[in-house]
Amino acid sequence: MSTFAIRPYRLEDIDEVYAAADESREHIARWMGWMTPEYSRVDAEKWVGHAVASWERGDAYEHLIIDAADGSIVGSCGLNHLDRVNGYCNLGYWVRSSRLGEGAACQAALLLRDFGFGTVGLNRLEIVVAVGNPFSRKVAETTGAVYEGIQRLRLKVGEISHDSHMFALLNPAAKRPEGAGKSGLAEGMVNWLDMIVKEPDRVSRFYTEVIGLSREAVPEDADHTSYSLHNASGKEVLGICDEAVFPEWVEGWLPYIDIRDFDARVAKVAEAGGAIIRQMTMDYRWKGQRFCLVRDPSGAPFMLCEAERE
Repeated sequence: MSTFAIRPYRLEDIDEVYAAADESREHIARWMGWMTPEYSRVDAEKWVGHAVASWERGDAYEHLIIDAADGSIVGSCGLNHLDRVNGYCNLGYWVRSSRLGEGAACQAALLLRDFGFGTVGLNRLEIVVAVGNPFSRKVAETTGAVYEGIQRLRLKVGEISHDSHMFALLNPAAKRPEGAGKSGLAEGMVNWLDMIVKEPDRVSRFYTEVIGLSREAVPEDADHTSYSLHNASGKEVLGICDEAVFPEWVEGWLPYIDIRDFDARVAKVAEAGGAIIRQMTMDYRWKGQRFCLVRDPSGAPFMLCEAERE
């Protein structure tokens, strides 16, 4: 796996920044309003000058993503729209087309997180992802950012206003009222439902037509797609997953239930008459969160989820 670093812009970066953006016009333009058909080296020059000046003023902290091996420019990322009074800002990123799929955006976002919390002293970094942009959403999820739902008409690209997913990286060192900052999910609460099926496209369409939910494609790999279903307020409520990606899984709806004292609770499954199917870790609310797929005494499956760490 490639290793990437981030650094502030320098005025001598103009030509390489333009080259990176120029090769990436198609995939950048769909989600970023600054990439227009008229985008030129002059625009790159203005942007680099702005990035350098805004850093000096403390208005924003724009960085280049570079290959740690040779220093070549891979993309851009930054902290901007700072609200120092309330301690939050936007976190954004893009990667040039020739370096997509190498993990550059995720590594850069995590480095920005450390910079934002440790150097700038922020408490909240918001990642706003347009609905329909699964790759940027995957980056946000991989960083461990908390998913906070969909905000209607949140992101405008050109003349088009997109509904957008809101993710947030939260500073664990932030001062909070006593007892605040927990997951917001009571122990024993069902926090998610999903189902593994052979025909996720057909099944997800059934729920959109019968219940009136909306759906969003979630590519699992080049050949398989699952679907996230949303209610009228934009909240994700159900997942329809491709069986080919989850072989030997359970049939039917699978509820995910939060528990604290994870090890102790899992140990009680067999004692209480249930059965453990498998234990696993996944990057859900944080990297390495633990899960245990079990069956109750009737044979019904459900997932025990390690509740958010204190």
